[in-house]
Amino acid sequence: MIPSTVKNRDLPTSAPQQDVKMAPLTVGDVLKMTRLEHGDPLKHRRMRHFSWVENECSSLKGRIDYINKTTSRIIESIPLRESPVTLVSLGSGGLLTEYFIHQQLKKAGYRQLYWRVIDLDYQNSGYEQCRKDFKVEAGNENVKAFTTEQAYFRKSIDHNFLSDNDKNQGAVVVLNVSPPRAITDSSSTAGYDSDCILIRGRPIEEAEKANGIYLLMASPASKEDLLNVKKALSEGDSIVYLDCALNCSVNSSGKVVVIHSPSPTGRALNEGIKPYVDKLEGVANSVGRKIDLLNLNKSLEGFVDEMNSRGAFALKFLVSDYDTSLDKLREYFLDGNNPVIFATFDNNECSFT
Repeated sequence: MIPSTVKNRDLPTSAPQQDVKMAPLTVGDVLKMTRLEHGDPLKHRRMRHFSWVENECSSLKGRIDYINKTTSRIIESIPLRESPVTLVSLGSGGLLTEYFIHQQLKKAGYRQLYWRVIDLDYQNSGYEQCRKDFKVEAGNENVKAFTTEQAYFRKSIDHNFLSDNDKNQGAVVVLNVSPPRAITDSSSTAGYDSDCILIRGRPIEEAEKANGIYLLMASPASKEDLLNVKKALSEGDSIVYLDCALNCSVNSSGKVVVIHSPSPTGRALNEGIKPYVDKLEGVANSVGRKIDLLNLNKSLEGFVDEMNSRGAFALKFLVSDYDTSLDKLREYFLDGNNPVIFATFDNNECSFT
């Protein structure tokens, strides 16, 4: 990070190009350029390889309203068109929303637009042609794609972290489009035992790209049930509550954060990992380094081995959780000197902070 003693989020008040007129995107414009495919169960609007999902929480009119309002907010807040602007899109998927925002900003006179698109579905070459097409539209060197926010934070270019360069070179816009409804819909908790916690996020194999760890424990007879929990999360369309689970993460200060089921099993898990966490914290303090998720993941392997040797079945897996990703992006970019806009589209509503 570039050192600084003063934080100045004051925005420029004038610009040579401020009189540029730009027509808003209309439903007619989008209908001319796209087609709607009715799938089972999802409907996708497509333009070449670009796409987005349309449903009752994310309608065509709602998307267009979000695109226009986001573009207008950027023009109002960042009037200097020659200024670099980095747009970080979480859950970007088929990039059709991002395509239209980019085109509108280009029409408004912006020339230094840098895109960081983040989606777990980019694993295993997902949306590969779509991402290639977006690089053609926005400039190959100006677009970087990642599977998780942690992969973005760890990306280095010329001995500097890319995210540090983005934060320090100019304004940042974080796009939060159609966050997973299973996470944001609090009504989904109705009818579940108070001894349970919600298991959320998508399993991921690489610790460098994860932002959380789950530990599940039960008798060997329930092994298949626990493995099915991980499978359900991998498919991305299930809500899972368990009374035998514990979630571990590491905050920006390097402290281990634990959330566990209130049940006896959850409390036992919490007590069981304490010696491993305490030892890890002791080593970290002795060498003057912060704990990260890689350290924690390796340490907890010892706990899993211990439980399995005692005749229980313990399952550990890494996840990337959308809400945690958004929180970490928010925390990271707000700790900088340049303007930051958070543009959210959720349940057909637009909000900006």
